[in-house]
Amino acid sequence: MLLFPAPYSDRDLLIETVRGEQERFFNIIGDPGDWFADTRTDGWQVRDFVGHMIDETERYLDRWEMARRGECPKAVDLAEFREELRAAVLAHRELSREEAIARLREGAARTVTAFEALTEEEWSGLHVMHGFLGPQPASFFVPQELGHYALHAWDLGLGDRDAKLDERAAGILVRQYIFNLWLYMFDKEAARYLHLKYGIEIDGDWGGSWIITVRDGEWFIAETDEFSDVQAIVHYDHPSDMVLTSYLRLEEGRSSGNQAVVQMARKLFNRPI
Repeated sequence: MLLFPAPYSDRDLLIETVRGEQERFFNIIGDPGDWFADTRTDGWQVRDFVGHMIDETERYLDRWEMARRGECPKAVDLAEFREELRAAVLAHRELSREEAIARLREGAARTVTAFEALTEEEWSGLHVMHGFLGPQPASFFVPQELGHYALHAWDLGLGDRDAKLDERAAGILVRQYIFNLWLYMFDKEAARYLHLKYGIEIDGDWGGSWIITVRDGEWFIAETDEFSDVQAIVHYDHPSDMVLTSYLRLEEGRSSGNQAVVQMARKLFNRPI
């Protein structure tokens, strides 16, 4: 069960935000001269991120159709999942720029159409197989789609390299995607003997405050209006800073209190996909 499932009442807002991030991504890759440009990811060019997005998009469109047929493909472990992603990137290098972008645009439109077609019952009741996380409610894949476009637009490193993720998009990702991923990213073995209680605070209209408790190999999260009896607080000026830090793109945030607690906490959710 997800910690922060996206409510059906937020569906239109989520889809609108996804559309905005899709268009921003396509605008960023709009210059043909950038097709072979290097990105922030070593060994990846702009064309490789487009190829990666084609693979992710078409993979999940297939899985949605399988879910509606009642079929359940197998999930793989994280290492195999990452290897599949790398192989797909190399396979799509053979596409021309025009073919690749047209194919991704078609897939992006089909994905939004699939989201719009979800009934209230299907929003949480239709389960689709994630590549390695296993079956997830259909609503999980809406912020996932948002994350793919927002994060990879940043990964391209084109334009203003200091630009942050869109505040609304990043705020949605924090609450409805990052914290849910932590269910799978948490290192229980490293946390077995730890007893931590710390706060996360994010400024802005799309921010918030949470208390994280780690105890005996388990972790718990609760929204809060104030921090009491915490050992440390990590403060982010913008939701983008927390998203990029969670994905190990940057290390942002100001911390106060017990710095050893902060360092231990940051190592507990260190396997982003």
